[in-house]
Amino acid sequence: MEHSTREALTVRAAEKRAHQRQIRAIDQQLGRLARTALDEDSYTTKASLGQMLGISATAVANLIDGIDAPAGQDRIVVLDNTDAGLYVRKQGARIVRSISSFDDSDAWAHALIDPRDLYDEDGKGELPHVFWLLDTGEWVGVTNATVGYGGTGCGYTEQALIAAGTDPQAAHDIVSWRFCDARDITDPGTWTTSDRWPVTRLTAPTVTNGYLIARFGPALRHLETSWRRSEATVDSTGFYPSASEQTAADAWIALLDSPDCPVWAQGPRRARIFVDSEAAALQEYITHGQFHGLLHSPYVCPTVVIEQGDLQLWAHFDRPSEPWRLLSDETYAFLRLAGIETAELEDEDERRGSTVSRTVRSLLRTDRNLAPYFDVAISNDVIDDPELRHSPGAATAAAG
Repeated sequence: MEHSTREALTVRAAEKRAHQRQIRAIDQQLGRLARTALDEDSYTTKASLGQMLGISATAVANLIDGIDAPAGQDRIVVLDNTDAGLYVRKQGARIVRSISSFDDSDAWAHALIDPRDLYDEDGKGELPHVFWLLDTGEWVGVTNATVGYGGTGCGYTEQALIAAGTDPQAAHDIVSWRFCDARDITDPGTWTTSDRWPVTRLTAPTVTNGYLIARFGPALRHLETSWRRSEATVDSTGFYPSASEQTAADAWIALLDSPDCPVWAQGPRRARIFVDSEAAALQEYITHGQFHGLLHSPYVCPTVVIEQGDLQLWAHFDRPSEPWRLLSDETYAFLRLAGIETAELEDEDERRGSTVSRTVRSLLRTDRNLAPYFDVAISNDVIDDPELRHSPGAATAAAG
């Protein structure tokens, strides 16, 4: 009963945030329509618009200004370790579940909170290493709190747990692990723990133009940044070997296929397959290196973009070494994993690789016209248009 209650609280909180976001989107659309009406018709007033909509002139003004709801009302409360415990006490609440990790994304990957609820309007903010689910259904993120080693950060986490009403022994045990999902904070028998990290290949998506982007793939190694975490080698030797046996591609597709797929990643699945990197760059599907902004800073483009709900997966695979091939074996394997039929593309590869075909292209210095990218719908739902709904536009995130 306790377990089902906790799961119900999690679902309720996620559905509430999704509903709030839908309402805000409708209000923003109304605000844009109201502004257009005022700009185009000098006889239109806020009062007349309000009368037509059944709201006050002040409410119309608020819609236009985009302040119809208090800023961030659906965001997750993220507090410093010194304030988090006091916040829980003031709410008259208690922690029913605690998720903590040494790694940047492990705690997030088990809470699966919409990243837009954690960051500000520009998609900026600190990703907490500790999340608490309260008995009210509310999630709280705790910053300046770490786990899994003997430093002061772990002490701060332990103190915050105790200040929130957690049993001191349970608090001490939780922070001793590099990962701990205490599904029932009062029952260690329900905890999932690890002294290795990362425990998952899911990394928190970035926020771009209001939607989410998760980047992964072996070609990110060319940027020589923290993106290397998502490479295919899952058990690198080192002081803290990874506990994960999945690639990032495996982990993300498994999540999208799961019946527990989060609200923000639910919906029809679409894909864009780039056979030409230049086409991806022209459409601003670009992942920059950590020195983005400097002259000649490196960047790579995804080979495949999978879109489901408000999430896009940018899969970065190396281009095939054979110049006549459209895609690499790794890319074909990922496409099949995502449910995309590859037979037609692979047949084209085989045709292009034939001796006759290569000879003709060499002599005539020409090639059969091929689209630089393909849009594909991969869903049992009825989709009128397979084209991706979200575009990176001018905003492209830098690796870091």
